[in-house]
Amino acid sequence: MICQFYHFFLSNPVQLQGTAGVSMQPSEATWYNAVHEARRALDELSKLKERCNTTSLQSGDETLMRLVMKYQPLVTEVNQLQNIVAYMNWIVRAQQISSKIEVAMKAPSIDKHTVDLYLELVSMTAKLKDSQCRNLKHYVIETTHYWKQKLDDKMSNDFLALIKLLKWPMTASSRDHVISVWESVQEEMTQLMMLMIKMEQQDSPHMMTSQGEIPSLHDPVMLLLQQLAKPLKKRFCYHFSGSKKTNSLLKPEWYLSQVLAWIRDHSLFLEEKIQPLLDVAGVTVDVRVEFIRCLLQDVDEKLRHDLSSLADNEVATAHTIDELLSFERELRSSLSYGPPLPSCMGVLMEQKTFHKWITLEKKYIVERLTAFTSSPTAWDLQYSEVIDVDISKVTVCAEQLMSLMASITDRYKLLYSLPHQLDFTSVQLELLIEFHQDLMDASIRETQMSGRQAAYLNTALYIAMVMTEWGEQTFFLELHHCKEQLKHLIISGAHYSYSELSLATDSVGIAMLTGTLFDDVIRLFTQLADSIVNSMASHILNTWKAKCVQYRNLKWQNLPSSSDCVSMELSSVACDLLVSLRQQLQFLDTFVSQSACKKIWPIILAGLDSLMISEVILMCHFSEGGGAQLHYDITRNLVPLLAQHTGLRSSQVMMRSQEACRLLTLLPGSAKLLKELLGPVRQSRSDEDSYDVAMTSLADMNIYNLTPNDAHQILSKRLLPE
Repeated sequence: MICQFYHFFLSNPVQLQGTAGVSMQPSEATWYNAVHEARRALDELSKLKERCNTTSLQSGDETLMRLVMKYQPLVTEVNQLQNIVAYMNWIVRAQQISSKIEVAMKAPSIDKHTVDLYLELVSMTAKLKDSQCRNLKHYVIETTHYWKQKLDDKMSNDFLALIKLLKWPMTASSRDHVISVWESVQEEMTQLMMLMIKMEQQDSPHMMTSQGEIPSLHDPVMLLLQQLAKPLKKRFCYHFSGSKKTNSLLKPEWYLSQVLAWIRDHSLFLEEKIQPLLDVAGVTVDVRVEFIRCLLQDVDEKLRHDLSSLADNEVATAHTIDELLSFERELRSSLSYGPPLPSCMGVLMEQKTFHKWITLEKKYIVERLTAFTSSPTAWDLQYSEVIDVDISKVTVCAEQLMSLMASITDRYKLLYSLPHQLDFTSVQLELLIEFHQDLMDASIRETQMSGRQAAYLNTALYIAMVMTEWGEQTFFLELHHCKEQLKHLIISGAHYSYSELSLATDSVGIAMLTGTLFDDVIRLFTQLADSIVNSMASHILNTWKAKCVQYRNLKWQNLPSSSDCVSMELSSVACDLLVSLRQQLQFLDTFVSQSACKKIWPIILAGLDSLMISEVILMCHFSEGGGAQLHYDITRNLVPLLAQHTGLRSSQVMMRSQEACRLLTLLPGSAKLLKELLGPVRQSRSDEDSYDVAMTSLADMNIYNLTPNDAHQILSKRLLPE
């Protein structure tokens, strides 16, 4: 009889294939009868097994051995029947729970007991996770899913009915009504939300915490927030899809601004009323952030659809991208929804869309660059009304270029992928290199020192200065690190992904970087500035050299002694020389930036110092009066003029020329002795002792910048009495 029952059960597994709940109810009595028969058979076998165990087997008792051999298969079947009983107990318990839930669902609302019954089904599913009984496992899982859907639907409908009393969704005008009604529905809503949370804490614990990885934009949102966002999502679909007039491809700002308004209108309520309930339930997610993410899911889908439809319309595509960037900026700044929270920027990083965006940006940049470089005011001073305090002398063109660079940075800075940002820096570098080439060509055509040449110089130095500051910012250091990694991977031939590059920008790697992202561009503009500086300095020095001819031809050896003059005056020939120089220095002060002047002053001072010695002092012979006149012209007129414009002390200007004048005005006896002392040093430079003595002697006379040879040559140009 037991064998017959066992084989009958195994031959009818189809009875387990029912779906869930009510579909199994007609066979419930059959299952109880089967379990009863199985238990009775097990009792008989148990008695037989005890009888066998209590009988001591003798080695020669063949009758007993045959008895054991006879009942051994039956014992095996007993074990299998025990498993079947346990199997049927699982099914019976699942059906009992289903019956109770079905009865509870007829009540007006869901209570805690109903949720506990469902959670028991969830627990059964977890226990059967590793079971080999596929039919049983499938049955319990399907039963659990069936009742989850039913409970979710029931609680969602109840929740929507409650928030409808609040006149949800909210508007700015209905906020007072919501606050007044909240007190009357708070208790019921709190109880319902707690039950919804309790169910999800068991089903989807990963959605109940903000710890760990940040969810992507389209990851599931907890049921409570889905229901809060559902009315708004319906409105979004109604107004911004289909044939509605508000669904315009040319007006993305309509739906983007509407979503921003919804977020603003509901944020305070979510933070003050809903968030505390989640905190009490142990749910650590930010309800406002998750609510925003739920709304952004629809925005993301809408944007993808619209951009694909606008593939051939550059103007509309550019407008949609601009509006999305403004939307993202508003989210991050005003609504405190910043990175690394998921957003809609992933739409712009799709390969096809990103390529289109880059292409549009390049086209826009070229148009803007052409427009402001060809403007008649391009090389005027941007801040001409405050020229006295504008030390950089920024041109209109330079300021517009840097503004364009900054606007490009602000746009792609919203992307959360460093490699995609790096693609935009390549566009910026191309822009700067193209502008540098135009600036260099223009400076070559400007052969004379002029206001336009000064504007080119100021522009080059200003761009180099700004790029140096940018390169030291953390944002651009991260991009530089990413670029160096990418370069290394390409050289090594290793496989890589953009996500790996993004994660690799650690602080240690950045600290070990050498150089910046803009070093090549900085070098180009610095070299151009140096070239213009040298050109302007050469012009000033050449002018000075040409005018020095008349000054040099002054009869220095015939000038009367200073003791014969009432007072010293600037020589008439030097007036024209100094007037010309003063005009050029005033031009530099007025039109050249302070940083450019710092570059040009050393060149001019060194050049004037050298020209004064080589073109005047060493080319003439000086009487006592001639030396005194030269000393007066240089120390009382030329040196103060240069000190005034360079901001240096008089002792730091024309130092070699001033020391030469000192030699030319020494007392005759001292001059003779010094010349005799320096003579052997000049002829035999290998005598270190004599050289040291000569240098010491010069130092005693406060001469530190002339060599013994230079000093001897200058003294040789002095006419000394025999």
